[in-house]
Formats: sequence, structure tokens, C-alpha cells
Amino acid sequence: MTKNDILAARVLKRYLTRFPVLRACRHSELSIIYSADDDVTANRFLTEVALVAVQDAINSDMKDLQADNSHLPDSAYFDVFPGEHYRFLRSLVKTFVPKNIIEIGTFTGMSSAAMLRGMPKDSTLVTFDVVSWQEHNSHLDEDDFSSGRIRQILADLSSPSVFGSHSDLFSNCQLIFCDAPKDGIFEGKFLRNLAAVKPRRPAILVLEDTRLLNMADVWRSIQSPKLDLTSFGHWAGTGLVDISDGLRLK
Repeated sequence: MTKNDILAARVLKRYLTRFPVLRACRHSELSIIYSADDDVTANRFLTEVALVAVQDAINSDMKDLQADNSHLPDSAYFDVFPGEHYRFLRSLVKTFVPKNIIEIGTFTGMSSAAMLRGMPKDSTLVTFDVVSWQEHNSHLDEDDFSSGRIRQILADLSSPSVFGSHSDLFSNCQLIFCDAPKDGIFEGKFLRNLAAVKPRRPAILVLEDTRLLNMADVWRSIQSPKLDLTSFGHWAGTGLVDISDGLRLK
């Protein structure tokens, strides 16, 4: 989307909030519906991984993590399921058992904290952002980082040269969770960079907020096997992509 497109979307959203249903809900975003029969669908690998993770998320909760971080207002969302992705993320890393995990977009660390709860002890999580986790009211603390299970890298992965300096990390990764700015720019550039990398093991990309209007083209551009898992992930869209043979784009 161009800057004019984004501005037009904001104006349209302001106009549409005159409808009672949009005024009544906590948070609303512009979206679009489109046919799925002419798009790429999931393969057996993705479907089976998703089913196991969803079943685990149904049969477990995150009340302990919610309680541990009760001083932060957004901790209430840890145990919202379905509707939020935290329980699913914890279950995905628990059942898929990736040794190396990458997160794009640390922010307050909620997703990192959820994945840490499900990660095997010998797994590692590298989380990327352009702002340090310490500059937010974070759900992470110094003990998390001193454990060696998680580390943060400050880098803009939309830059081909910056991404290239971390390409080995991505080729050795089994799970990539991308919850970046959804600004109509970053995700497209990041995915083009990721498409140049061939994973060394079976790997899954989890892409967030795929139902947002400025993410529709991004999601449709993906030509690798993919699965819309919104009903068991985040209300604004959660998509799983099998990138074991590399990410394919239009």
C-alpha cells in the first residue's frame, strides 16, 4: 500500500465507526474477504502440526503467566483463547519442538514470554526489533536473557544487507514468528529477503495480522503451502506457512 492508500484507509475507518457494531467493540480494523479456491492451500504437514498444537492449546491454559505479569494490564490477553495467539504459540513450540526460533517484533515481549513457556530446555529464541525490549513495559526480564535461552538483536530486517548478515540464523531456524509493524512496507520487504534463504530443516513461518487490509496482498503473494488459522490464533489474522523448501512468492 502507498501512503495515500494508508491515509484513505484511516479516513474510511473513521467514517465506518458510525456503525454501532464498530463503536461497541474494543478494537476494530479494516479488512477484506476474498476467495480461497484460487489461492494456495495447506499441505498435510501444516495441517497436522496445526491440529496437534490447537488440541494442546485447548487442553491447557496460561493463567500462571497471566498471574506472574498481573502488574501489566495487557497480561489479561495471555489466556484469551480463541481470540489471541499466546496459548497457540506456547503449544506450537511445545508440540512442534523447534530447536531454533526467530521472532520478528519483540515489543513488550508477550509472544516471547509465551514461547519461552513452551520451548524445550535446549531450544533458543532470537528476537529481532529496532527498539530494545528494555524501553517497554516488558513481560521479559534480565533473568530471561541471562539464561541464554533468549537474546535480542536490534536490526531492521527489511534491509537486504542487514538481513544478509543474519542469513545463517534463518537457514538454521525451524520456526519464524513475524509480528512486525504491518505498515504496508516492512512485511513485503522482509518476506522477499526471507525468500532468498533455504532452511536446512522443516520450517514454519507464522505470520500475524494477515486479515488486516494492508496485509491482504502480502498473504496472497505467498505461494508456499499455507493455512489460515485465525480462528485459533489472533483475531486480526494468523497464518502458517510451510517454508521447508524455501518461501515462494508471486
